Amino acid sequence: MSDNCVSQIKELMSGYVRKGSKENRSRQVKKMIYVINFIEAQEKLGDLNRLGKRQIIAFWKSHEHLSEKTRYEYWRALDILFKKMSRKDIPPKPFSISENKPVFPMEIQTLLDRVNLQKASMRLSIKALAKHAGCDESVIRALDHQPGKLTLDGLSRILTALNSGMDL
Repeated sequence: MSDNCVSQIKELMSGYVRKGSKENRSRQVKKMIYVINFIEAQEKLGDLNRLGKRQIIAFWKSHEHLSEKTRYEYWRALDILFKKMSRKDIPPKPFSISENKPVFPMEIQTLLDRVNLQKASMRLSIKALAKHAGCDESVIRALDHQPGKLTLDGLSRILTALNSGMDL
């Protein structure tokens, strides 16, 4: 743990913690300190100004097990820290399924084949499946024409729609 970085955070955030919802702001500062301590355990920062995107991305990769809500809360705390440090950039956002992270078609080809087979056997139009799945028609078209652009969220919606035994 870097006492220097932690003391820099406490100094930067002292006025921030005194205003507004003190309990919430105190939790945000604890999250900032947790991230810095994690990064310090991986590599020596020494100074808060040396905190960069590479270190934050490494933090996200090591904490993929956290829920999206928790990752967002950590990101929000880092965003506030960056603003208090007068940085012009924003911290990298955590990886997320809802951010349409691409699915690699070779890893799920069998699953895509099953979805297409079930879609064909149910004789569903693209429009009908998209409506029931609650997604855009382009997501359904991606099954056949651009599986590399298909997202986990899109695939999940399609599977849920097909497995629900839609009566169309």
